[in-house]
Amino acid sequence: MEHRRLRCRVTRGMFSDERVIEVRRYNGETESHFVSQDAVRGDINSEGDIDVVVYQKNGAMWAVIPTEYSEVVPIDTQDLIPA
Repeated sequence: MEHRRLRCRVTRGMFSDERVIEVRRYNGETESHFVSQDAVRGDINSEGDIDVVVYQKNGAMWAVIPTEYSEVVPIDTQDLIPA
């Protein structure tokens, strides 16, 4: 497991201290997650990035998204920012 930055699309959340991030999964589909504004680098309605923990399992790269429940999603490795 290692810490990396993951590219995402940033939009406004329901609350002033919250953001919605859209991340791309390994199959090209996207999914959205609510995260603290402190976890996101980037402006609302633009591209940004978040700090995630990544690991490989069963031939796929997985990221732990910094949500309330630390959701885990398979990601497109092209969206990882080089260390």
